[in-house]
Amino acid sequence: MEVASPLKDSSVSSSPFSSPNVSALLKTQETGLPVAVSVRVGGKIFNLHKWILNKRLNESNEIDLPPGFPGGPETFEMIALFIYGSSTLIDPFNVVALRCAAEFLEMTEDYSGNLCERFDLYLNQVVMQSWDDTLIVLQKCQTLLPWSEDLLIVSRCIECLAFMACMEILDHERRHETPELTLEALGTGNWSCKTGREIMNQDLWIKDLIALPFGF
Repeated sequence: MEVASPLKDSSVSSSPFSSPNVSALLKTQETGLPVAVSVRVGGKIFNLHKWILNKRLNESNEIDLPPGFPGGPETFEMIALFIYGSSTLIDPFNVVALRCAAEFLEMTEDYSGNLCERFDLYLNQVVMQSWDDTLIVLQKCQTLLPWSEDLLIVSRCIECLAFMACMEILDHERRHETPELTLEALGTGNWSCKTGREIMNQDLWIKDLIALPFGF
């Protein structure tokens, strides 16, 4: 795989991308086959082998992806690196863009080892086991609408956070340590601004939820 700017050709390994994780993994793949298709994403041009693209995209030797391509050129580069076999790092900060981009490019089981499924597994088995990671992903979803919503990433994150919040409230040890914050106490006591402040000071997860962008 090679990447070039509109003004000057260069190999992937010398392409100036801002992500340090991606830059550290960049390399040129030697397959014995000539690169046969140029893909323009934003201000970058990627020279790729046709076999990495699905049939819908490789019908032409020059492809211009729309300005709204999920994640822009950095995400497209990471997708290409996955396809070429590079062990590019997936994390809560990039998985939403990768999943949306894989859906756009139709990277299912017929192409490149089903990247859509791979990213879904990461979301389900890694991200949604952690309160903090789920919050990060949900925040990233806002910049990737409507893709993140159509792929049910938003709803899955909200359901996950709601479940973890309920478990936090109903945890017996926590209820014993802070009886004034139990559901029974809140239901029978007098609600006041002071009560609200006490809850927020002791339950940081409430602050996390309040800080979320509710623009979905």
